Amino acid sequence: MIRGRLKSKECSLLAVVIVCLLLVSMSRPAMTWAAPSDFLSTPGPLASLPPRPTSQPTSTSGRSSRLPAGGFVELRFQTTAERIWRVDHWRELWTLVQWQDRLGDWHDVEGWQGTFDDFVHDSSSNDGGGMCEGKKTWWVARADLGTGPFRWVIYQMPGGKLLASSKPFYLPNAIDETVRVEVSLLP
Repeated sequence: MIRGRLKSKECSLLAVVIVCLLLVSMSRPAMTWAAPSDFLSTPGPLASLPPRPTSQPTSTSGRSSRLPAGGFVELRFQTTAERIWRVDHWRELWTLVQWQDRLGDWHDVEGWQGTFDDFVHDSSSNDGGGMCEGKKTWWVARADLGTGPFRWVIYQMPGGKLLASSKPFYLPNAIDETVRVEVSLLP
């Protein structure tokens, strides 16, 4: 009789454990479906800053087939070959875009910063030095077209000495439009 009661209690305990395991295993797929891991790790957009993919345009029309509809903003930086080769090495120059808030303060756009995409040396001058022009291009999302003001700043290197800043500008108003911003360090 005592042996029968123990088996009954053991069976009851075993049944409770099995039911609990079944409940846990059945609820797991539902939890995964309700909250996928990529949903939890994807941050929402910031309302004050435009999206800033790092893809560069590849077509001659100014628009890459890899990018959604939008515009472009391009920095053109003119300086002397002497300065770019002997004073501020072109590979270390750091560019970034800043946006201005309603109080007039400037803030770095986190994704719109980096080195120049290209530097072209024009050695046709008689002094052998010539001029150099650097270019940097960023894509602008359709939702951010026409917004501003922004400005472009150039540093000697990341966190280094400020070399130049552009006049305030607004992002392009239309799809496939490019706003060119010129900055010069010519004597």
